[in-house]
Amino acid sequence: MKLTFSKNMINIPFKNFTNFRIGQEEIIDFINNSSKKFIALSAPTGIGKSLIGAMACINPEKSSYLVHTKILQDQIEQNFPEFVVMKGRSNYPCERFGTADNCSPRCDLKSKCAYELQRKKAVLAK
Repeated sequence: MKLTFSKNMINIPFKNFTNFRIGQEEIIDFINNSSKKFIALSAPTGIGKSLIGAMACINPEKSSYLVHTKILQDQIEQNFPEFVVMKGRSNYPCERFGTADNCSPRCDLKSKCAYELQRKKAVLAK
C-alpha cells in the first residue's frame, strides 16, 4: 500500500508549520513506503527531523520515534501532545526512593509510580 502525504491531506500539529521544506515529503513517503522493519534518519540541523519523524509515525501500524536527548523528547512532547514520551527511570519521581531508578522491583507503591504509569501508557499507545 502506497501512502503519500501532503499538507492538504493531513492536519499537521506542528507549531509554525506552513509548508514542507524541500525534500521533506519525499523522505516521509520513502519511510512510510519502505518494507524495512527499522529506519534511522541522520540529517543536518534545520532539515526538520522532528516533523519528518512525526509524519513518518502516521501510519496504520504501531511506530516508535526515538531521539537521543531529553531536550528533543521535550520538544516532541510540546509540539506533538498526542505522542507518548517515555524517558529513563531517573526522570520520574518516587515517593519512597526519590526517583524511579532507585526503586525496588518488589515495591508496593508500583500502582502509584509515575514511571510505571507512563510505561503502561507508552505500551498501550499507537
